[in-house]
Amino acid sequence: MASASAPANYTTGNVTIPANSTFWPPIPDDTRRSLQPDIIACACVTWLIAVTFVALRFYTRGKLIHVLGPTDWCIIPALLCAAGVSVSSIEQAVRGAGLHSWQLDLTQFSALERAAWYGIVFYSLSLTFTRISILLLYRRIFTYSWAKRAIRITLILVITLGLWFIASILTACVPLTAFWDWSLFFTTHVYCQPVQIWWLNAALNIVSDIVIMAVPMPVLSTLKLPKRQKIALVGVFGLGFFVCVVSILRLITLVHVEESNPWDSTYTSAQLIFWTAIEVNTAVSCACIMTLKPLIAKVFPRLLSTSQYFRDQSLAWITPISHPRNSRQSFNTRSGISHPHARNQSAMSECASKRGCDLLPRVYEAEGDLEAAQRADKTAMARTGEVENRNHRIARTGPWKG
Repeated sequence: MASASAPANYTTGNVTIPANSTFWPPIPDDTRRSLQPDIIACACVTWLIAVTFVALRFYTRGKLIHVLGPTDWCIIPALLCAAGVSVSSIEQAVRGAGLHSWQLDLTQFSALERAAWYGIVFYSLSLTFTRISILLLYRRIFTYSWAKRAIRITLILVITLGLWFIASILTACVPLTAFWDWSLFFTTHVYCQPVQIWWLNAALNIVSDIVIMAVPMPVLSTLKLPKRQKIALVGVFGLGFFVCVVSILRLITLVHVEESNPWDSTYTSAQLIFWTAIEVNTAVSCACIMTLKPLIAKVFPRLLSTSQYFRDQSLAWITPISHPRNSRQSFNTRSGISHPHARNQSAMSECASKRGCDLLPRVYEAEGDLEAAQRADKTAMARTGEVENRNHRIARTGPWKG
């Protein structure tokens, strides 16, 4: 195995390294294979999975229930930035990441570090947009004043942290080009942030994920649902826990890479590239899974059978037609989740049974397809009003003038 050497006279600032000079020898009897194919495969597969979930989300909300909104469009820049992370991962592999340092020549290091830098930019942007998308979804669902306040504060926190991440990346070195052009260390004064800043940013990412995961739990715990449905609902909103685990693993890997042998950083950093691609694409996928219940109910109707829902009136909050005792109330103060209500249960029953109106309740996903539910309820109430007007007209004038 050849040791690292300059292919020709290599000049960095006022230092010239002769051709074929040896900088560090190979590890004796090192049989570890290249990780380049693994990096490329991981970047491609995880991003394609994220694309699939985003496509399913837009199909579900755009074609099935027609409720596309800002929360959905916000996931698009998150996906595009995740693509930037994947492209960065692939370029790093092409430039030598996954190979041992002594297998590269010095001319490859600059391009490798530049690819790593813009990958960090896209990483931070993707996670920020994903979190904003999730919080906008929460903001539309939960109607407790304290819940909206908590969501608003969390949203401001996420945006502020996103700006901090970008600012810290843009000032990683002063001048910035010193991040990948090491010759500047020999020609000018250079300041680069200590590695603890990167550890802090990774820790702040974990804290953000935990806060976002925790925001809906107090409201969900108050829902009067059967245990099985409540566990499923908490599980859907708790998908962020999986992202938290990935973030923690990435932080552990980051610390390990920084503390490992610096002379073989191109090989040890491969694990960090893996977890970076996995984290951003998993975050996008989990943000989309929360919106797919209508699609799952359509493809697997038995899996999400709704018949049992309507035997328990406490589950009315997830239906466009509910039957509370007080028909004037338009908000379930118990659950803290907005939902429409039918004005006249008997008239609806008559319309549904005698005139064949499509008024049977349909279950929408718990995380927030309430606009569609409200639209369906308005249609139902309009039809109910027609029935009531016809009945009053018949009572006044007789059926022959109806």
